[in-house]
Amino acid sequence: MEFGLNDKVAIVTGGASGIAKATVETFLGEGAKVVTADRDIGPLAGLEVEAVELDLLDPASPQKLVDRAVELHGGIDIVVNAVGGLIPKTNGFTAITEEDWDWTLGLNLRCMIRTCRAAIPVLLERGGGAIVSIASDQGRQPDPIFAEYAAAKAGVLSVSKTLSLEYSGRGIRSNAVSPGPTLTPGLRGPLAEMAKEWGLSTDAAIDKFVKEIRQIPIGRIGEVQDIANVIAFLASDLAANVTGSEYCSDGGIIVAA
Repeated sequence: MEFGLNDKVAIVTGGASGIAKATVETFLGEGAKVVTADRDIGPLAGLEVEAVELDLLDPASPQKLVDRAVELHGGIDIVVNAVGGLIPKTNGFTAITEEDWDWTLGLNLRCMIRTCRAAIPVLLERGGGAIVSIASDQGRQPDPIFAEYAAAKAGVLSVSKTLSLEYSGRGIRSNAVSPGPTLTPGLRGPLAEMAKEWGLSTDAAIDKFVKEIRQIPIGRIGEVQDIANVIAFLASDLAANVTGSEYCSDGGIIVAA
Protein backbone atom coordinates (compact mmCIF):
# COMPACT_ATOMS: atom_id res chain seq x y z
CA MET A 1 0.00 0.00 0.00
CA GLU A 2 1.34 3.44 -0.89
CA PHE A 3 0.36 6.45 1.21
CA GLY A 4 2.84 8.89 -0.31
CA LEU A 5 4.84 9.33 2.91
CA ASN A 6 8.27 9.06 1.31
CA ASP A 7 10.73 11.44 3.01
CA LYS A 8 8.05 12.85 5.33
CA VAL A 9 9.31 13.43 8.87
CA ALA A 10 7.09 11.90 11.53
CA ILE A 11 7.25 11.80 15.30
CA VAL A 12 5.41 9.01 17.08
CA THR A 13 5.01 8.88 20.86
CA GLY A 14 5.31 5.53 22.62
CA GLY A 15 6.62 3.79 19.51
CA ALA A 16 8.08 0.65 21.09
CA SER A 17 4.90 -1.41 21.36
CA GLY A 18 1.36 -2.00 20.21
CA ILE A 19 -0.38 0.34 17.79
CA ALA A 20 2.47 2.87 18.01
CA LYS A 21 5.10 0.30 16.97
CA ALA A 22 2.91 -0.88 14.08
CA THR A 23 2.63 2.76 13.02
CA VAL A 24 6.40 3.24 13.18
CA GLU A 25 6.90 0.15 11.02
CA THR A 26 4.23 1.23 8.54
CA PHE A 27 5.71 4.70 8.19
CA LEU A 28 9.21 3.29 7.70
CA GLY A 29 7.86 0.94 5.06
CA GLU A 30 6.43 3.97 3.28
CA GLY A 31 9.81 5.71 3.27
CA ALA A 32 9.12 8.19 6.06
CA LYS A 33 11.79 9.37 8.49
CA VAL A 34 10.56 8.49 11.97
CA VAL A 35 11.60 9.74 15.39
CA THR A 36 9.96 8.09 18.37
CA ALA A 37 10.25 8.00 22.15
CA ASP A 38 9.53 5.38 24.78
CA ARG A 39 10.79 4.31 28.18
CA ASP A 40 12.21 1.08 26.73
CA ILE A 41 13.40 1.36 23.14
CA GLY A 42 14.80 -2.18 23.02
CA PRO A 43 11.89 -3.56 20.94
CA LEU A 44 12.83 -1.11 18.18
CA ALA A 45 16.31 -2.58 17.70
CA GLY A 46 16.97 -3.33 14.05
CA LEU A 47 14.54 -0.74 12.73
CA GLU A 48 15.84 2.33 10.91
CA VAL A 49 14.17 4.67 13.36
CA GLU A 50 15.61 7.31 15.66
CA ALA A 51 14.44 6.07 19.05
CA VAL A 52 14.87 8.33 22.07
CA GLU A 53 14.66 6.81 25.53
CA LEU A 54 12.28 9.08 27.44
CA ASP A 55 9.57 8.79 30.06
CA LEU A 56 6.73 10.62 28.35
CA LEU A 57 5.10 11.31 31.71
CA ASP A 58 7.91 13.78 32.28
CA PRO A 59 6.53 17.19 31.19
CA ALA A 60 9.81 18.00 29.44
CA SER A 61 9.94 14.82 27.33
CA PRO A 62 7.62 15.81 24.43
CA GLN A 63 9.71 18.94 23.79
CA LYS A 64 12.88 16.80 23.80
CA LEU A 65 11.31 14.48 21.22
CA VAL A 66 10.36 17.38 18.95
CA ASP A 67 13.78 18.97 19.37
CA ARG A 68 15.48 15.71 18.36
CA ALA A 69 13.39 15.46 15.19
CA VAL A 70 14.25 19.05 14.25
CA GLU A 71 17.93 18.48 15.01
CA LEU A 72 18.03 15.40 12.77
CA HIS A 73 15.70 16.38 9.94
CA GLY A 74 15.17 20.14 10.12
CA GLY A 75 11.45 19.97 10.74
CA ILE A 76 8.34 17.82 11.19
CA ASP A 77 5.50 16.92 8.83
CA ILE A 78 3.49 14.44 10.92
CA VAL A 79 2.72 14.05 14.62
CA VAL A 80 1.20 10.81 15.90
CA ASN A 81 0.06 10.91 19.52
CA ALA A 82 0.03 7.18 20.18
CA VAL A 83 1.32 6.68 23.71
CA GLY A 84 -1.32 5.48 26.15
CA GLY A 85 -2.31 2.99 28.77
CA LEU A 86 -4.92 2.06 31.33
CA ILE A 87 -5.39 0.54 34.77
CA PRO A 88 -8.65 -1.47 34.74
CA LYS A 89 -10.64 -1.47 37.98
CA THR A 90 -13.20 -4.07 38.94
CA ASN A 91 -14.51 -2.45 42.11
CA GLY A 92 -15.92 0.84 40.94
CA PHE A 93 -15.32 4.53 40.50
CA THR A 94 -14.45 5.27 44.12
CA ALA A 95 -11.62 2.73 43.98
CA ILE A 96 -9.79 4.87 41.42
CA THR A 97 -7.08 6.63 43.37
CA GLU A 98 -5.67 10.10 42.88
CA GLU A 99 -2.49 8.44 41.61
CA ASP A 100 -4.50 6.41 39.07
CA TRP A 101 -6.14 9.57 37.75
CA ASP A 102 -2.82 11.42 37.54
CA TRP A 103 -1.06 8.56 35.73
CA THR A 104 -3.86 7.89 33.26
CA LEU A 105 -4.61 11.52 32.43
CA GLY A 106 -0.88 12.25 32.25
CA LEU A 107 -0.03 9.47 29.81
CA ASN A 108 -3.12 9.61 27.61
CA LEU A 109 -4.08 13.28 27.55
CA ARG A 110 -1.41 15.57 28.97
CA CYS A 111 1.31 13.96 26.86
CA MET A 112 -0.80 14.56 23.74
CA ILE A 113 -1.31 18.19 24.73
CA ARG A 114 2.40 18.73 25.46
CA THR A 115 3.49 17.06 22.24
CA CYS A 116 1.12 19.18 20.18
CA ARG A 117 2.18 22.34 21.99
CA ALA A 118 5.83 21.57 21.20
CA ALA A 119 5.22 20.44 17.61
CA ILE A 120 2.73 22.99 16.28
CA PRO A 121 5.23 25.87 15.91
CA VAL A 122 7.52 23.52 13.97
CA LEU A 123 4.67 22.33 11.75
CA LEU A 124 3.73 25.94 11.02
CA GLU A 125 7.31 26.73 10.02
CA ARG A 126 7.05 23.84 7.55
CA GLY A 127 3.84 25.28 6.10
CA GLY A 128 1.55 22.78 7.80
CA GLY A 129 1.25 19.07 8.38
CA ALA A 130 -0.88 16.40 9.99
CA ILE A 131 -1.63 15.53 13.61
CA VAL A 132 -3.19 12.13 14.30
CA SER A 133 -4.16 11.33 17.88
CA ILE A 134 -5.21 7.93 19.22
CA ALA A 135 -8.46 8.11 21.15
CA SER A 136 -10.67 5.08 21.88
CA ASP A 137 -14.20 3.75 21.61
CA GLN A 138 -14.16 4.32 25.40
CA GLY A 139 -14.01 8.06 24.73
CA ARG A 140 -17.63 7.97 23.55
CA GLN A 141 -18.92 4.74 25.04
CA PRO A 142 -17.25 4.43 28.46
CA ASP A 143 -17.09 1.34 30.64
CA PRO A 144 -17.09 1.97 34.42
CA ILE A 145 -13.96 -0.15 34.91
CA PHE A 146 -12.09 2.24 32.61
CA ALA A 147 -13.53 5.50 33.97
CA GLU A 148 -10.30 7.52 34.07
CA TYR A 149 -9.11 6.10 30.73
CA ALA A 150 -12.45 6.94 29.10
CA ALA A 151 -12.27 10.48 30.46
CA ALA A 152 -8.74 10.91 29.12
CA LYS A 153 -9.69 9.64 25.67
CA ALA A 154 -12.76 11.89 25.57
CA GLY A 155 -10.32 14.70 26.26
CA VAL A 156 -8.12 13.56 23.36
CA LEU A 157 -11.14 13.75 21.04
CA SER A 158 -11.99 17.24 22.27
CA VAL A 159 -8.45 18.60 21.96
CA SER A 160 -8.07 17.04 18.50
CA LYS A 161 -11.18 18.84 17.26
CA THR A 162 -10.12 22.10 18.92
CA LEU A 163 -6.76 21.95 17.13
CA SER A 164 -8.57 21.40 13.84
CA LEU A 165 -10.73 24.47 14.34
CA GLU A 166 -7.75 26.66 15.20
CA TYR A 167 -5.11 25.42 12.77
CA SER A 168 -6.76 23.88 9.69
CA GLY A 169 -6.76 27.28 7.99
CA ARG A 170 -3.01 27.44 8.57
CA GLY A 171 -2.27 24.10 6.98
CA ILE A 172 -2.38 21.73 9.96
CA ARG A 173 -4.96 18.95 9.80
CA SER A 174 -5.90 17.33 13.12
CA ASN A 175 -7.79 14.04 13.28
CA ALA A 176 -8.34 11.23 15.77
CA VAL A 177 -8.52 7.46 15.44
CA SER A 178 -10.68 5.55 17.92
CA PRO A 179 -9.75 1.86 18.11
CA GLY A 180 -12.02 -0.68 19.67
CA PRO A 181 -10.61 -3.81 21.35
CA THR A 182 -7.26 -4.43 19.67
CA LEU A 183 -4.69 -7.18 20.20
CA THR A 184 -2.03 -5.03 21.86
CA PRO A 185 0.29 -6.22 24.65
CA GLY A 186 -2.01 -4.37 27.06
CA LEU A 187 -4.99 -6.52 26.07
CA ARG A 188 -3.22 -9.85 25.61
CA GLY A 189 -2.57 -10.14 29.36
CA PRO A 190 -6.21 -9.71 30.43
CA LEU A 191 -7.32 -12.05 27.62
CA ALA A 192 -4.91 -14.71 28.89
CA GLU A 193 -6.39 -14.32 32.38
CA MET A 194 -9.90 -14.65 30.94
CA ALA A 195 -8.85 -17.82 29.12
CA LYS A 196 -7.66 -19.34 32.42
CA GLU A 197 -10.81 -18.26 34.24
CA TRP A 198 -13.07 -19.70 31.54
CA GLY A 199 -11.00 -22.87 31.05
CA LEU A 200 -10.54 -22.09 27.35
CA SER A 201 -7.69 -21.82 24.91
CA THR A 202 -6.55 -18.29 24.11
CA ASP A 203 -8.20 -18.41 20.68
CA ALA A 204 -11.48 -19.66 22.16
CA ALA A 205 -11.34 -16.97 24.87
CA ILE A 206 -10.84 -14.27 22.25
CA ASP A 207 -13.81 -15.62 20.32
CA LYS A 208 -15.96 -15.53 23.46
CA PHE A 209 -14.76 -12.03 24.26
CA VAL A 210 -15.61 -10.83 20.75
CA LYS A 211 -19.03 -12.48 20.45
CA GLU A 212 -20.37 -12.50 24.01
CA ILE A 213 -18.55 -9.91 26.09
CA ARG A 214 -17.98 -6.99 23.71
CA GLN A 215 -20.36 -8.17 20.96
CA ILE A 216 -18.23 -6.70 18.19
CA PRO A 217 -20.44 -6.56 15.08
CA ILE A 218 -17.66 -7.38 12.60
CA GLY A 219 -17.03 -10.62 14.49
CA ARG A 220 -13.30 -10.32 15.15
CA ILE A 221 -10.91 -8.45 17.37
CA GLY A 222 -8.82 -5.63 15.94
CA GLU A 223 -5.19 -6.02 14.92
CA VAL A 224 -2.60 -3.28 15.44
CA GLN A 225 -2.06 -3.07 11.69
CA ASP A 226 -5.74 -2.20 11.21
CA ILE A 227 -5.18 0.94 13.24
CA ALA A 228 -1.77 1.75 11.76
CA ASN A 229 -3.29 1.75 8.27
CA VAL A 230 -5.91 4.32 9.28
CA ILE A 231 -3.24 6.47 10.92
CA ALA A 232 -1.10 6.35 7.77
CA PHE A 233 -4.07 7.39 5.64
CA LEU A 234 -4.91 10.35 7.89
CA ALA A 235 -1.25 11.40 7.96
CA SER A 236 -1.03 11.34 4.17
CA ASP A 237 -2.12 13.69 1.43
CA LEU A 238 -4.78 11.11 0.53
CA ALA A 239 -6.67 12.68 3.44
CA ALA A 240 -5.94 16.25 2.35
CA ASN A 241 -9.58 17.28 2.85
CA VAL A 242 -10.03 15.45 6.16
CA THR A 243 -9.69 17.40 9.40
CA GLY A 244 -11.59 17.57 12.67
CA SER A 245 -12.69 13.98 12.17
CA GLU A 246 -12.78 10.85 14.30
CA TYR A 247 -12.19 7.62 12.43
CA CYS A 248 -13.49 4.59 14.35
CA SER A 249 -11.61 1.35 13.74
CA ASP A 250 -13.64 -0.67 16.22
CA GLY A 251 -15.40 -3.33 14.21
CA GLY A 252 -18.69 -1.44 14.37
CA ILE A 253 -19.03 -0.99 18.13
CA ILE A 254 -19.90 2.70 18.03
CA VAL A 255 -22.29 2.32 15.09
CA ALA A 256 -24.10 -0.47 16.91
CA ALA A 257 -24.50 1.54 20.11
